[in-house]
Amino acid sequence: MRFDVKQLIVLVAAATSMSAGSAYAAVPTFEGQPLVVLVYDRDCKVWCGQVKPVMKKVKEEFAGKNVEFVDLDTTESVLPDSQKRAKELGIARYVADAQDYVPVVLVFDAKHKLSKQLPGPKSKADYEAAIDKVVAAK
Repeated sequence: MRFDVKQLIVLVAAATSMSAGSAYAAVPTFEGQPLVVLVYDRDCKVWCGQVKPVMKKVKEEFAGKNVEFVDLDTTESVLPDSQKRAKELGIARYVADAQDYVPVVLVFDAKHKLSKQLPGPKSKADYEAAIDKVVAAK
């Protein structure tokens, strides 16, 4: 596994703070890697139920290809945690826009610039094409 300088700094800082007895660990931000985010709601049974298994297969297809996948649940009870995670990833504004239109798959390039927004159920090929585009541009 290869890391860039920023990732190494985060890892060293996390290891240092953990060894010093800190309860906080660094959260990976996946900077420099394409990012695919599934925004869903646990109460969304029909459409989210169609998208989640397809995205699981897509994730398996891209295993080892330097693409990171994150699921963000916008169910009211866990929304603050998802908003915090989105902020850490630098994508909070996109998730805020998408949370009312779940399910949405957001595809970001390596600089976490939004490349494609795919609302509602899509085919596996549609998701893969959007991800292939950002992987090729990297």
